[in-house]
Amino acid sequence: MMNQIILKKTTELAENEMEQICILFHEIFPKHSMTVESFRNRYLQTPLGYSIHALLKDEHDIVIGSHNLVPYYYVFNEVKTLFAYGAGTMIKKEYRNFFTYERLIRESQKYIVSNEKCSFLMGFPNANAYPIQKKGLKRKDIGNLSTYILPVRIGSIKKQFRQLNFLSVFFAELWLYLSVLSFSTKISRPLVHKERMSFNKFRYLEKEGKTSKYSFIENKGIHGVYRVMDYEGIKTAFLLDVYPLSKKNFDWTVRTIYKHCSTQSLDMIMYVGHLPFTPMTLIKVPEKLEPKKFHFVGTIFDHDLIDERIFDIGNWEVSLADYDLV
Repeated sequence: MMNQIILKKTTELAENEMEQICILFHEIFPKHSMTVESFRNRYLQTPLGYSIHALLKDEHDIVIGSHNLVPYYYVFNEVKTLFAYGAGTMIKKEYRNFFTYERLIRESQKYIVSNEKCSFLMGFPNANAYPIQKKGLKRKDIGNLSTYILPVRIGSIKKQFRQLNFLSVFFAELWLYLSVLSFSTKISRPLVHKERMSFNKFRYLEKEGKTSKYSFIENKGIHGVYRVMDYEGIKTAFLLDVYPLSKKNFDWTVRTIYKHCSTQSLDMIMYVGHLPFTPMTLIKVPEKLEPKKFHFVGTIFDHDLIDERIFDIGNWEVSLADYDLV
């Protein structure tokens, strides 16, 4: 008997289904953790009040695979519309093949288009999924996200340079001090961007225990969001979001993050995304030296509303804030 695919909203999932998803997650990603509480936290906090889940079940009604579509409102060419991004795709090893993977993806897409009028699907596939999504699912490239960093303690990033930490801290602080000369106040107004009211209301609600995963900066109309976490043994402040986005606002936010983290022995500040300017505070990592390739792909569902301009990353405001990696 062919394994069945069940489509449900987060609010329709039974407790045991969420428990089975978490068990499967631990089996496939043993270095990471997910609880029913964190699952709910992640997928209920959307403008619709739920996400869409495609569950692959065996003949005993046990979850052996899943795919999630997370809905958010975006603005394309000044029109508000529903987008979704694919996340957390996983299939138990003995059932893993392209046809099963494709069924999961296709069924979830059909559901969100017919039931929620989703106009565009975007994704950030890893190195393994990228060729499958391109060739098998006919996703189109939007572009690659760029990586920008400020090394603070170089010895934590490259162990052989540990004795140079005091120098790298000095140069990082000098670099940030000079960035006060960043004067450009031109606000980025891209063709495609987040619908700010709903995005800000729901995106950053996820918690670790009883506290928010995220830290917030606000001053004179400038808003920034960041998260400090261990990244492969490197204590990193990930800058997720700056708005309104301008060079001056961006550089001010990076300096403020450094000040806020002055007692935390920070090793690095990192931003991953597309910027329409060259910041003074962070250094763009050359493509061949990037620690990870961040592919950005998509599929148009509503061709009356969305056109091919969406497949140019230069028309986007996009960063790690747009999906749930951090």
